[in-house]
Amino acid sequence: MHWKQKAFLQKVVANLPFGLSDFAYHLIMKYGGGYVPYMDSTPDFEQSLRIIECARHHGHDISQATFFELGTGRVLSTAIGLWLLGANKIITVDLNSYLREEVTLVVIDQLNDEAFVHKIFGDWADDPEMKKRIKSITSCHKSLHDIFQLTGIDYRSPCDATQLSMADASIDIYFSSFVLEHVPVDVITALSVEARRVLSNEGLFIHYVGVSDHYAEYPSEPCGDPAISTVNFLQFSENKWMQISGNKFNFHNRLRAVEYKRLFESNGLEILLYEEISDQKALDLLQGGT
Repeated sequence: MHWKQKAFLQKVVANLPFGLSDFAYHLIMKYGGGYVPYMDSTPDFEQSLRIIECARHHGHDISQATFFELGTGRVLSTAIGLWLLGANKIITVDLNSYLREEVTLVVIDQLNDEAFVHKIFGDWADDPEMKKRIKSITSCHKSLHDIFQLTGIDYRSPCDATQLSMADASIDIYFSSFVLEHVPVDVITALSVEARRVLSNEGLFIHYVGVSDHYAEYPSEPCGDPAISTVNFLQFSENKWMQISGNKFNFHNRLRAVEYKRLFESNGLEILLYEEISDQKALDLLQGGT
């Protein structure tokens, strides 16, 4: 699909009356193949493993730590992955209630495949506690309610993460996966300030951010346009970009990776690890290459 057609459709649906817009977009995602990338739990389970390893590296007891996920999205797989790996207290919040039961149940079914579990989790897959948790979640799941009851995952939506009803220093690991690019800069600042309040003294603030144009073609973007690059959106002024894509379904602040680093540092957060994954084709385009 041409990216401007997709942007136009999203904007039209986003402008429908409250409630109707989310339902209409759900139907488009369901029957237009938009949920297909979310049904592949590999990226999210790998993400949960990275978060657990990072937490352990910095001295956190996984079984005792409180995890907080910003931006649940349409599937619960990252939170479930954390639980499988030994986390016992997981809070996941979203400003909009996008979580879909049918997509989450498909993801859980994948855990019945032992080869898949070993491929994702490696040696963790042989851990007796993980085996026990996999057996319990694949045998009991009938609904999101059942999953929440079993895992203790605390899903809160709608939830404004700039004003959390949580005590000071009550969170050990605060993370998000490809969420912050969809948040306006002033809100990221407010989120950071609130995060500092709820994080414990040794708490971690972990974020994976997608700085690419989400209308371009890559695996996690359904109906991406192969004719444009991952930096296509940088050619537009802010006003023009908002006219094209200023909607709740695909807003992108277009910040570059280093800008997030500076933003966090300016809000009093210490950078322990900063990594970038570069797109060489995009770099060539930005530098005027071929």
